[in-house]
Amino acid sequence: MLDETIDRAKRRYYKLVILVGPTGSGKTDAMLHINTTKGYHYINLSLELSKNLLDIPVEERSSHVQEYIEDLLPPTEDIVLLDNTELLFTPELQIDPLRLFHIISREKILIVSWNGTYNGNTLTYAEPNHPEYRAYTTKEVDAEIYSLNKEMVK
Repeated sequence: MLDETIDRAKRRYYKLVILVGPTGSGKTDAMLHINTTKGYHYINLSLELSKNLLDIPVEERSSHVQEYIEDLLPPTEDIVLLDNTELLFTPELQIDPLRLFHIISREKILIVSWNGTYNGNTLTYAEPNHPEYRAYTTKEVDAEIYSLNKEMVK
């Protein structure tokens, strides 16, 4: 079923698949399985991005994030797996991770792990009252959503 979701994403303006599930739901295992079986390029985003941002002053980091992520994407790969995306949600970066994924997914199919929930109307990241909490309505989310909690919901 994830293959069908990826096929639908290929036909979208934003070629984005959000693999959503709470902590411990198997997002990383699913990503590694896809990497092994399909050969899609896998990136541990928080690890790689943090290496690039380490020497940048905190107040300047947000202006470098998109460029650094785009530099991590291999030019010859059409489909890329972005796992461990937590760093993008830190309040210090002051960016909108979903908007960033939308922009980057115009050029490549991105399959992005998302630590949260999707109920058919709202995509959330983290829990309410958590500093990294985000909530997006279906209208704001221009992506294919694949939930690890239940059957594909969008």
